[in-house]
Amino acid sequence: MRSVLYGKARLTRRQFLKAAVATAALTAAAPRDLTSALAKEKVITLDYFTLFHSGDAAAMEQIVRRFNAEHKAVKINLLQG
Repeated sequence: MRSVLYGKARLTRRQFLKAAVATAALTAAAPRDLTSALAKEKVITLDYFTLFHSGDAAAMEQIVRRFNAEHKAVKINLLQG
């Protein structure tokens, strides 16, 4: 399994793709008035549907938990199908 050097940590191709898909989905799901909502200090809640299971689901849960911890104005609800 190949790893890509990313800063000082090494990411596998699968981890990189998971993060890229999550970023794209979050970007696509973000409301257009996000900056005005942030200025008003409202919490925006987004539902994120995923079909990941087992190890992939655990990785996605970790990504979402980290995102929620770092972004107080946006909350992601991870919904697995």
